[in-house]
Amino acid sequence: MNVDEVRIKLEGIKWLDEEMRGLQLELQYLEQGLFKKSSLTQTKVQTSRVNNAENEVVYAIKLKQDIEERLAEIISERLESSRLIDKASNPLERAVLRMAYVNRLEIWDIEKRVNRSKTTIYKIKRDGIESIARAMKNT
Repeated sequence: MNVDEVRIKLEGIKWLDEEMRGLQLELQYLEQGLFKKSSLTQTKVQTSRVNNAENEVVYAIKLKQDIEERLAEIISERLESSRLIDKASNPLERAVLRMAYVNRLEIWDIEKRVNRSKTTIYKIKRDGIESIARAMKNT
């Protein structure tokens, strides 16, 4: 894995987080629609040979399973990307990379936490990514 591939993988964590939030929201809406209370009415129900309500429930359950499987895949991919940071040799590099990519802190927040200048933070990030790339080439 080269430096650009490592950077892309780490920056992908942000998009995986967004996709996880979207799927969780989709699950929430699905469950709300699936489990909402039924109301009693005076309207007569016409029966047919095909039970549409049952088909809708089966479809919703299948959709829920598909979303949960996709969510599990994304979580696994995110963990794999996050574990790349552990391959950086310097603890400060690991901390800065984790703050930048996993916790998604802005550069000025990282600057305050590690008591280094912005320029130094960018250098630490670059060195950390290079360290990960070297470690990945050796494995």
